Order: sequence, then C-alpha cells, then structure tokens
Amino acid sequence: MNYRVYFNTELGDSEQTQLLAILKKEGITNKKIISMRSLNNDGSINDLLHALDCSKELWVYNYRSLSLTIFEFSKLCTVLEKNQIALRFINEKDTFLDVFQLVIVQEKAVASKRVKASARKTRKINGAWGRPAIDSDIKKKIYHLYHVEKKTIREVARECQVSVGTASKYVNSEE
Repeated sequence: MNYRVYFNTELGDSEQTQLLAILKKEGITNKKIISMRSLNNDGSINDLLHALDCSKELWVYNYRSLSLTIFEFSKLCTVLEKNQIALRFINEKDTFLDVFQLVIVQEKAVASKRVKASARKTRKINGAWGRPAIDSDIKKKIYHLYHVEKKTIREVARECQVSVGTASKYVNSEE
C-alpha cells in the first residue's frame, strides 16, 4: 500500500523527525509525505485533495498535529467523506475517530440548540432578532450631514452614533 501522510509544516522539524521515526518503526516505508500548512481553510483542503492524488486514505500522526478546532476538523471530515477518503491516525486508538465524530455531531447539535433558544428569547423580549434597524430619521440625518453640511463620513458617523460603514451605506440614499 502507498501511504499518503499529511504533515503540518507549522509544527516544526522535530515533529516531522518524530513522525518519520514512527513511520519507520511501524514498517511504513512506501509513503508520500504531504507537507502543508494547517488545513483550516477551503484552499488548503483543496490543495490536500490534489496532493492525495486519487489515494483513498489520508494518514495523520494524531489529532493534535492537525492544529484544527472541532468545527474545522468537522469540515475536513465532511470533505474527506464526500471524496470517499478515509482519515487514519498513526498514533491514536482505532476508536478515536469514531468517538470524535460523535463529539462533533453533539457539538453542532448543542450549538444549534443554544442559538435557536437565544433567538426565541430575544424575539420574545425585543420582538426582533439581529441588528437593530436604523431609524428613518437617522438615515435622513446622515444624508443631510454629508451632502448639505459637507461633513466627512467619520464626522457623520460620530454625530449619528453609527459605524462608519453604516454612515457610508446611507450617504447616497434619500430614505
């Protein structure tokens, strides 16, 4: 079997030396080391898929060596599963990945439940969810201060107690 082993270059040379020693000790000689930065964005995951070169297994030393949050790890697992690539750990127990994937599912469920509960509570108290709407009087004031009084966006934002982005958004609207 030809192993594809991911190595996070952000970890340093000592970890790579350790990894190579463990691979040798385990008798894994037919390998391709894929040295990349952390897999915490879509671009790096796509680069990894390209480097796997049709391999259906990705070997990693351990979970810590990935340097990913639970949500980033979840995203990686989803992409690997979609591409029918098995993730294997060299230095973790066989059940680790199964247990960890259950933790991911539970983490997502708890986070979703909390957000929904918070949204219900906020709607019940305020009747709205999200950022407060900008009053039409403030929109008119923004327009007037900028176009009539010739104030800068920063001055308008400060005077109307809104962000520069909000002031900029309403400068050219006559609402």
